[in-house]
Amino acid sequence: MVELGKKMLKRCEGLPLAIVVLGGVLATKSTLEEWQKVHENIDLYLGRRNMVVHSRSHKGSVYDVLAMTYYDLPYHLKPCFLYLGSFPEDFDIPAEKLYHMWIAEGLVTPPSAIHGTYTWEADAAESYLDELVQKHMVQAVKRNWRGKVTSCRLQNLMRDVCLQIAEEDNFLRIVGGGRRHNTRSILQSDRLRRLAIYVSRDIKRSLDDVSSGTAQNLRSLLLFPAEQCKEADFRWMWYMRKVCKEFPFLRVLDLEGFHHIKGTLPSEVGKLIYLRFLSLKGTHVKELPSSIGKLIHLETLDLRVADVVLVVPNLLWKLARLRHLYLPSRRLSREAHVSEQGYQIRESAMLRLDDLSHLETLEDIDLERVDLWELFFLTLRRKMRRISATCVSNKKEILGFFLRHQSVKQLSLKINGGIVHEEPMILSNCQSLRNLDIDLDRHISDISVPLRSEMLPRSLVKLGFWYCNLEQDPMPILEKLPQLRSLGLHFCYDGWNLVCSAGGFPKLTSLTIDGLSRLEEWTVEPEALPELKKLEIYNSPIKFLPDALPSSVDIACAPCIPGTASAKNRTCPFDKKTLESGMVE
Repeated sequence: MVELGKKMLKRCEGLPLAIVVLGGVLATKSTLEEWQKVHENIDLYLGRRNMVVHSRSHKGSVYDVLAMTYYDLPYHLKPCFLYLGSFPEDFDIPAEKLYHMWIAEGLVTPPSAIHGTYTWEADAAESYLDELVQKHMVQAVKRNWRGKVTSCRLQNLMRDVCLQIAEEDNFLRIVGGGRRHNTRSILQSDRLRRLAIYVSRDIKRSLDDVSSGTAQNLRSLLLFPAEQCKEADFRWMWYMRKVCKEFPFLRVLDLEGFHHIKGTLPSEVGKLIYLRFLSLKGTHVKELPSSIGKLIHLETLDLRVADVVLVVPNLLWKLARLRHLYLPSRRLSREAHVSEQGYQIRESAMLRLDDLSHLETLEDIDLERVDLWELFFLTLRRKMRRISATCVSNKKEILGFFLRHQSVKQLSLKINGGIVHEEPMILSNCQSLRNLDIDLDRHISDISVPLRSEMLPRSLVKLGFWYCNLEQDPMPILEKLPQLRSLGLHFCYDGWNLVCSAGGFPKLTSLTIDGLSRLEEWTVEPEALPELKKLEIYNSPIKFLPDALPSSVDIACAPCIPGTASAKNRTCPFDKKTLESGMVE
């Protein structure tokens, strides 16, 4: 086996990616016969050598090795891998979004009610991505505290192979991005099923050919805008109407990040009755048409628009198959400099959700704009997995009722600190609470948040304080939360010192200290923060970093703190990221 390994290693021509990928294939082969088969059939896996494009000065054998890993995949993983080719080069792909797209396309095998291993399709999709990562065909960019992949990407050479196979099999076509194709001829093909458009700086030129297409069997349409696009003469309403007319069988329509899309979504979108995935995230759409209620097969609806208040018709309850609903989060009003709700409900005070019996994910629901009994019955259903809710007023009765009448497994809350000020123990018994953000109006200076050891549930994983006027050093209390992985302290404490005791914060991996304007001293005792991986300090005049911090921690700070620049894995100065009130990342 050693000799066979050396022979196959030569085929990799020293390319690290090819070596790693070949290792991923051989890791699943345990006998000499299986290794011999891989060695003898590298070219046969490819089908024919001229199928692979020889580019970037690499020889064909390297591509042979990479393509071989694709043909060695189980049948159910092949289309999932090819789908990754839709995304641009060096693009970080959100894993959760990818799962929703796979499922919408029917690429994930539904779990069997009796013999299936997985209870949820999303769990099956997650296992698909894990297997591709384990085979080194996909790179895991980020993982959460549970070790689950949260974003991924294809390395450039692997992406080249992926696109070549996808185009040969008529699985996918790319328009733009420097790829030389006859766009009009591509869009006339009845065999075209998936199309990704890399929009150039000249939007009109990029989309004119697309609008003339007649590929009525198209199933997926993904738009990726250039960083700087010319907005002149961009008739996006007209283009959208053409898309709805020419591609009636669309299942996936992804407009994420296309900030030139503004105004009201055309009513023609209601004609896409087979649509299962619709993302308006990052667009500037201000209003949804009433025809949105006709999308009876819709499973994922992402309404997290940017910098606008979205007007939503009270018809989402008609989307009976909806599984994942992402509502706009609160935004900062530029005029009043205060936080305001990210969406309004047309001609109604309460958002109806009563018929959404398949709902699994509900993000950024405002507890003051929903019938709490409806929400309670939704959480009783087996399928509801995750809720992210906001309660920004001081109406503790609303939050109290919600906490007493919810049974969801993973709960995230953004609440007004005034509620905790009036009733400190309101959260203490909520053991399903995973993420908590406590935010107090920055203009209120006479309200403080009392922090007690028994007021926070021990189930917390992420915790953030914003403008909360904490009365005392929060560390002695917070360090006793056994599951806490991420902590953010933002403009919330006026004391001069923080103390982390020995053995404190046993699982914390990320800590952000921001705007603690009087903080001068931070003491970390030995064996505190043993798992800390990431530390960010902004606008806090700490004189020196504690010596007891783990040596492997990555540190970013602004302004510079003495002792930072000389330490390993520590960068200083650092441009402060834009921080917004919301869940701690």
